[in-house]
Amino acid sequence: LNRTWKYAIENVLYYKKIHALGDTPTRFKTIKEYTNAVPFLDKAIIKNNYKEIFDHHQKFDLMRITAGSTSQPIQMPAWKSEFEYLKLSNSLGRKWYDISPGDKLFLFWGHAHLLGHGFSGFINGLKRSVKDKIQNYVRYSCYDLTEKNLLMAGDAIIRTNPLYIIGYSSALDQLARANIKRKHEFARLNIKVVIGTGENFPFSDSRDVISNVFGSPVAMEYGSVETNLIAHTMPHSRYQVFWKDYLLEKIGERDTSEVVVTSLY
Repeated sequence: LNRTWKYAIENVLYYKKIHALGDTPTRFKTIKEYTNAVPFLDKAIIKNNYKEIFDHHQKFDLMRITAGSTSQPIQMPAWKSEFEYLKLSNSLGRKWYDISPGDKLFLFWGHAHLLGHGFSGFINGLKRSVKDKIQNYVRYSCYDLTEKNLLMAGDAIIRTNPLYIIGYSSALDQLARANIKRKHEFARLNIKVVIGTGENFPFSDSRDVISNVFGSPVAMEYGSVETNLIAHTMPHSRYQVFWKDYLLEKIGERDTSEVVVTSLY
């Protein structure tokens, strides 16, 4: 921590200003001393200090766009090495449900906004299609959640015969309810698992409905754009945190508690 702090107050303008105010030492004796002196880093701080908070001495590979519950997009630098480091944990969560890397995935997703517009958007779309083919992904847009499109998505699942399904939790709920009369067709596909992500399931019976319609267990990922996958449910169990990659701490009690995430890479 002290090595990182020394670098930050010398090279990152935001932390250099904090240190210049005189409330923070050059070295900390304890973690508690650090947490009491340095403002807790949240998205509001990043957004309000965007030009000063990132280390401009470091060349990054890409920019992530995250909004989450704030609905206020924030761009954050990222490195390809992060994805390499976290790849094993991502695979482990699926391995618990007997998913292998080559298994066919039906991805009920929304991604067009990430491709761009015009000619570059067209090229990025082609690249995305090639990558999906290599990874054995079937990608179906969930932007249109009308009954007609939900039934067409059900047709696509039956036609492509995937081994597992991933989608936004609320979209999966609507997909299942729209196709409830086709559960016997889905049962013949032997789908290994349906994985919800991005948000909680909208209703108390969502898991049961999805499991009943697709004839498979229902799992849940827990993560965010800026951190990747933090935890994953296990069959017949609750979440397992990938402690090798993240430190999770509960702050507060009962309904007012928050989860604080620290990336360890």
